[in-house]
Amino acid sequence: FMAYSAAANQAGTLLDWLFSGNFTKFPNLKIALSEGSIGWIPYFLERAEQVVDKQRFWASRFDINMNAAHDRGEEKGAASFDLDTDIRALFADHVYGTFIEDHAGLRLLDVIGEDNVMLECDYPHSDSTWPDTPAMASKWLGDLPEEVQHKITIGNAERVYDFTAADPATIDA
Repeated sequence: FMAYSAAANQAGTLLDWLFSGNFTKFPNLKIALSEGSIGWIPYFLERAEQVVDKQRFWASRFDINMNAAHDRGEEKGAASFDLDTDIRALFADHVYGTFIEDHAGLRLLDVIGEDNVMLECDYPHSDSTWPDTPAMASKWLGDLPEEVQHKITIGNAERVYDFTAADPATIDA
C-alpha cells in the first residue's frame, strides 16, 4: 500500500490543483507535492493536456473542473478553469515535486523541469535517508551538472520558500 498510495494521492492532488482555477485566481500561489516522489508527474501532465485537448469540444468547464459543484451554486460552465490554459506552464509556475529516492523521476527531469524539483530526506519517518542524506544525494545526483544539483538540493527550496539556507552543522569530535 505504501508503494502505491503516495504517488496516487499526489497525482489526484496535482490534477485537482491544475484544474481548480486557483493558480489563475491567485497568481503567486505555489504548492509543493511532498512525500510522493516525481516519476509519475510527466504522465499526469501529459494526460491533463490530452483531456483538455480532446474533451474541450464537448466538455463544459464544469465537466473538467471537478472542484465545481452544484451544491455551491456553480452551474455548468461557471467554473473558473480556462480551456486554453497551458497545463505545463501552469505546472512550471506553481507546482514543485519532492523526492527521496526516485531514479525514474531523475531520468525524466527534462520533462518535469529542474526548477520544479526538490530533494527531501523525510526525517524522522522510515523512508528517511538521514543521517546519510548528503552521501545519498551525491550518489543520485552525481551525474547532473553542479548547477542542477544545487537547484535540487538547496536552490529551489530557497526560492520557493523564500529563505537562505544555513551552513551545514558540524559535529566536533
